Amino acid sequence: MRLLFDFDGTITEKDTIGELGEAAIRFHKAKSGHDLQPTWDSVVQHYIDDFQLYKNGYHIPENSRISLEEELEFQAKQKDLEERSLVRIEQSRVFEGLRTDDLFQMGTEAVESGRVVLRKGFKDVMALVEQRKWDVAIVSVNWSRAFIRGVLHQYELNVIANEISPRGIVQGPDILGETMTNSADKKAALCRLLQDANRETATLYFGDSNTDIECLLKGGVVVSADESSALMKTLRRVGVPVPHVSSAQGDATISWARDFDEVLRSGLLEPASRDRGL
Repeated sequence: MRLLFDFDGTITEKDTIGELGEAAIRFHKAKSGHDLQPTWDSVVQHYIDDFQLYKNGYHIPENSRISLEEELEFQAKQKDLEERSLVRIEQSRVFEGLRTDDLFQMGTEAVESGRVVLRKGFKDVMALVEQRKWDVAIVSVNWSRAFIRGVLHQYELNVIANEISPRGIVQGPDILGETMTNSADKKAALCRLLQDANRETATLYFGDSNTDIECLLKGGVVVSADESSALMKTLRRVGVPVPHVSSAQGDATISWARDFDEVLRSGLLEPASRDRGL
């Protein structure tokens, strides 16, 4: 079996981009005394404003996007605003001067301090992965592969994600050739990851946000505290059924679970259920 995971909000209980930014701010303050908090706050606010402007001005309002095609088009056209945000990040110099080792250490410290918490049951899933010698990888739009590897330093994982250069520039993963920022990008990365893989091996994808939709549609589990998350609402709006893993039938492409404990209890990772994946 092959398990593919999103990182932020899936493996972790919450998004970690804020922690990554705060860690960079602490780094610069300790090294040079410069406080980049106002600069970082400006970058974040610019992104929020840019997204709201795009969302409110889109030609098909959210409640009227009732087909999957319409929703995926909305997300694909978000690429421009994501790229603008990455330019602002570079210009802010918040991540300038950080080496790969620094970013890795930031991830390690974040999880060891408890500022980043792994979702319930993930460690047990990884124990099962090791026991059964399954393939596992992470596909994430997070800005730093090294930070992710630091958070998950106790595991040997293939992490496909962006990375921050010492110049503070967010660069895309080699497998993609461009920055990975949206659902279409993640699907492209997943397809390239699997193109040389054994097609007889069942694959399940785990994700929590709208950037995971296209990967999940190939077979997977939405990880959500309840049925009211943005992703669950989106899938419901476009007519994609998402039963809970405890009641999902064999023909269900996507199911949902509150955590990985529920996934394990459902039997989804047992041999009889493996034909539900990619």
